[in-house]
Amino acid sequence: MKKYLLILLTIAYIIVHPSCGKDVPLVEENGVIVSVPYEWKRQLHKRNQFNSNSIIDEHLVYNGNPIIATTEGEGDRWINLIDIETGKDIWKWNDNFWGSDEKFSVLYAHFYNNLMTYQVGSRSYCINMDNGNTHWKIQEDRSFHARVSGLDSHAFLLGPPKDTLEGYTTYVGYEREMNTGQVNQFLFTDIDFNSGGEANRITRIFNIEPFKTSDDKTYLLVVSYDQLPNWYQNQFVGLYNYSDREWIYNRKMISETNGGTSYVEIVGDKAYMTAAHSMNCIDIWTGEVLWTSPTEAAIGISSFVVKEGKVIGQDEAQLVYGWNAETGQELWRVAGAGTSSRLRYLNGIVYFSGGATSRIHAIDISTGKTVWLLKPELMEKGADDFKPDIYAIEGKNGEKGKIVICTPMNAYCVEAYQ
Repeated sequence: MKKYLLILLTIAYIIVHPSCGKDVPLVEENGVIVSVPYEWKRQLHKRNQFNSNSIIDEHLVYNGNPIIATTEGEGDRWINLIDIETGKDIWKWNDNFWGSDEKFSVLYAHFYNNLMTYQVGSRSYCINMDNGNTHWKIQEDRSFHARVSGLDSHAFLLGPPKDTLEGYTTYVGYEREMNTGQVNQFLFTDIDFNSGGEANRITRIFNIEPFKTSDDKTYLLVVSYDQLPNWYQNQFVGLYNYSDREWIYNRKMISETNGGTSYVEIVGDKAYMTAAHSMNCIDIWTGEVLWTSPTEAAIGISSFVVKEGKVIGQDEAQLVYGWNAETGQELWRVAGAGTSSRLRYLNGIVYFSGGATSRIHAIDISTGKTVWLLKPELMEKGADDFKPDIYAIEGKNGEKGKIVICTPMNAYCVEAYQ
């Protein structure tokens, strides 16, 4: 009976997707899809190099086209904007300070019109996304955190203070003008010099999340923490009126934790943020904690998304959670993959490249049901995992969207689940 069910499912898929030919999906007994046909395949490396060692954590998509990392020749590394319809290059770029073989590490980025900026240590880059030319590149006299946020023509960075707080380890806020690259130190939080951090670690800003109100004023939600002994932290939130350059409030306690907030997302009058073993929701105008929901482990690299009235996050205990965004009620939890790519959302489905499982996961956020567990060996002979580079791109003219996934050797474009 199970064999006949598999045959019927395969025939049904061919009827719905007649262009797929022999590349039909394989379906396990529990109905989870483990292989899908691809629309195009793109080689990532020349001369059979196994891996570029470049890291693209950010969802780099411009005009519906993804940016992927490639290598050529004897090891020259590039990032390539590729046509989502064909997989062919629109442009490629590798104007790095340290030469063409420097690996790419794009963990966060800010887009403004046709410009994109990202930060690697002391090196700041801005690329014209229409033609792949360098708009500006600057090497600073200090290293910045890779975290970049922004709103319109200003990007916000975190870095050590300039000419102040000598002998202390901390981060303050910087603003960068996107058109010129000019950077300016502008934001300090209140500092507790007696918090007891090792190696003179004192209160540091860890996140700057900007938003704009209906009266065209810009505000910054600012997350900071005191470094306590044994690597514990007191975590705080503040609200800064960027337009008027004044604090509305600061140092509202969120939690005592052994891990800082990795991600913040603002939806309406609420902000969602992690704090070690919990997901938290606060009122952005008061800093009041509206709800806290515990997790088995920290929500780290995999991040979270807020969509359709739900918060979806994955922790390091290999669990994916769905919470009611208004109340914090846990709606479901399902097996995940721990340290994985960041979550990508498209049309009711969350996708990610699983670290522990080496598979591409797709989860229906309305039910928590896993609908894909794509196996790399069924996509490509000899492949035993997928890279963390994954892109979810909306469809055109009512069509399904596209998901771009990568093995160590190739990129594949597949039709989204729905």
